[in-house]
Amino acid sequence: MLEIVLPDHSRHALVGDVTIGRAAENAVRLADASVSRVHARISSDGGEAAFLEDAGSSYGTWLDERRVVAPVRLCEGSRIRVGNLELVVDRRRGEDESLRTIVVPAAAAATVAPLVPAWSSAGPRARTPMAAIACPGETTGSTRVAAETHSCSTD
Repeated sequence: MLEIVLPDHSRHALVGDVTIGRAAENAVRLADASVSRVHARISSDGGEAAFLEDAGSSYGTWLDERRVVAPVRLCEGSRIRVGNLELVVDRRRGEDESLRTIVVPAAAAATVAPLVPAWSSAGPRARTPMAAIACPGETTGSTRVAAETHSCSTD
């Protein structure tokens, strides 16, 4: 059975008709000014099929970066945007099932290998831990050293 995962990570099962909006009478209530009173509707027959449609919202309903203009079938992993909020379609798994596999393109992957902390000697505020990053597709076999400044920021 499909579910939607809300911004607070709570889940709502997609059974029957589910309305999404700001008003209290919606099955899924989102207290955000960018969401219309009744923003979207999801219809399900109780099985694996569920369909999303816009309910005449001000900003539109979006599924996987495309504006919804007619009912569209939801799939596991789909991303629904209502106003400024994003909801994710997921499926609750049994204890004997593995988690969903996510394929990452080679161009987007990088392997980070922590080193023994190598501190910069440019002064007390510049004490920056370093890590080695190996980028996929590098033919030289070299590594680049990158500073992880976020952990040392005092601002």
